Amino acid sequence: MDNISIRCVVFSNPEEKNWKAVALDLDIVTEADSKGEALESLNELIEMQISFAASRGEIGSIWKDAPEEYWRKYH
Repeated sequence: MDNISIRCVVFSNPEEKNWKAVALDLDIVTEADSKGEALESLNELIEMQISFAASRGEIGSIWKDAPEEYWRKYH
């Protein structure tokens, strides 16, 4: 598989006392008790999404922007 770049953001969520990790280009969001767990979960979900789309010959279907609220945290 070719290398691809996926913009991500990780931030603490004080209201819920956890961390969120977001793949901005794929609209995948995870939550966990630690930053590391959130990133690990996000990586797993990204791999699953790409593998599933590739197995169906629909790799282009993975691209979907996350909501603007998450993009604001990236910029």
